[in-house]
Amino acid sequence: NIAFPLATFTTALAILFGLGAASKFSLLLGEKKPEQARRTLGNALTLMTIVGALMAACAIVFLKPMLYLFGATDAILPYAEPYARIIALGIPFGIFATGAAYFIRADGNPNYSSAVLLAGAIFNIIFDPVFLFVFDMGISGIALATIFGQMLSAFLALYYLLRRFKTGTITRRDLMPEWKIVRQICALGAAGFFNHLAMSAVQMVQLNTLRPFGRLS
Repeated sequence: NIAFPLATFTTALAILFGLGAASKFSLLLGEKKPEQARRTLGNALTLMTIVGALMAACAIVFLKPMLYLFGATDAILPYAEPYARIIALGIPFGIFATGAAYFIRADGNPNYSSAVLLAGAIFNIIFDPVFLFVFDMGISGIALATIFGQMLSAFLALYYLLRRFKTGTITRRDLMPEWKIVRQICALGAAGFFNHLAMSAVQMVQLNTLRPFGRLS
C-alpha cells in the first residue's frame, strides 16, 4: 500500500505517452499519413524510455523521503524500502509495456495487446509464491516477481513493434523527439494522466491519514 502511489504514477506516465500517442497515431492513419503516424509512435517510445529511466533514478535516490511522503512509518519502512527500491527498478519496463500495449491495439491487434499485459500479470501471480515461499526471499521476492513480469510484457511489446508492426518500420529518425509531436501526444494523453495523478494524491492523503491510527493501535 505504501508503494502503491509509485505504481499509480507509473501508469499515469504510460497513459500520458502511450494513450496520447496511440490516439494521434489513429487520427493520422485516418488521414492517410502513415509516416507521420510512425513518427508519433517513435517520439512516444523515446519519451517513455527517457522519462522512465529518470523516474526510476529519482525514486531510488529519494526513496526514503518519498516513502515517508507516501505515509510510511518507522515500523513499516524496513519492509517498504526494499520492496519499493526493486519496484523502482522496474518503472521503465512498466511504462514501456503499458504504453506500447496502446500502440499495438491502435495497430489493429487488440488480442496481442491484451496478451502483452496478461503475460506479465500471470507471471507475477505464479512466481509471487515461488519467490516468497520456495526461495524464501520475503517481500523482496514479491517485488522481483513484479518487475520480471513487467520485463516479460516489455519484451513481448518490443518484439511486436520490431517484427509484427503492420504500419511499417519505426526508424531512428522517427525516434528523434520533435516539440510539436511531443505537445500533441501530451495534449491527447493529459486527461488520463491527470486522472491517475489525482488517484496518487488520494492514496497519499489516505495513507497519511491512517498513519496516526496505526501508531495508536
